[in-house]
Amino acid sequence: FQLVKPGFELTMDDDDQDDQSPQGPAAPPEVEEPPKILRMQSVSASDYPPSYSSNTPEEQLVLEYVENFRRQFVQLYPERKELLLCPRNEFGVEKFICTTIRPTQLEYTDLYDLATCAAFVAEHVQYEPLHDPAHLPRYVPSPTSVLAWQAGDSIDMSVLLATLLLGVGYDAHVLLGTADRRTCLAD
Repeated sequence: FQLVKPGFELTMDDDDQDDQSPQGPAAPPEVEEPPKILRMQSVSASDYPPSYSSNTPEEQLVLEYVENFRRQFVQLYPERKELLLCPRNEFGVEKFICTTIRPTQLEYTDLYDLATCAAFVAEHVQYEPLHDPAHLPRYVPSPTSVLAWQAGDSIDMSVLLATLLLGVGYDAHVLLGTADRRTCLAD
């Protein structure tokens, strides 16, 4: 499937594009689009600040530094898993993951408590498993969109929670790791 928005295109299986059979190109397999991608298709840039759909020159410079770091990391540690440094947001714009987490203080003082804030995210954002749990996501939408959609995967929900906790003074971080399927699906 493809997600087409001004300035970017998402194709899930780039490796399948060159498959040819004696009868001509192979028919594309039926692939169900992940819910996150479907929601991203409905996002309108006019509903968000310009910083969501473009990068400033300073952000471009940061992205260059991050790419330099990534290349060095891969060269020094080739056996380690890839890093989630610059996924694309809901507009297909590459953003340094640290700029996705922006301290945000909501007007609801009940959410200033750690347990209450975590419960709010857990209760009001529908959990969706990662599309491909073996790989890092190519897209991490803004906390604004995750809250508006009231749905997201574990990374989306973690970024939202960290954003809210940082906004009220907690020292919050998002760490990625692995767990078995039962743990991830809360079975």
